[in-house]
Amino acid sequence: MEVKKGYKHTELGAIPEDWSITRLGDVASIAAGGTPSRAITSYWSGHIPWVTTKEVGKEKLAERLRR
Repeated sequence: MEVKKGYKHTELGAIPEDWSITRLGDVASIAAGGTPSRAITSYWSGHIPWVTTKEVGKEKLAERLRR
């Protein structure tokens, strides 16, 4: 698979050359109960992708961030 200049191929797909892959639990705390209400659409319509703790698995998180 060919990737654009400045990118590298990884098990997660193409990422910028200066990025590295790190386990989320190594750089952040993962906890339930703090996700904003989905009933308030203004929280969910911006450019920052919210994820739930159920979506933190490798495949699920990658799928969510591609949307």
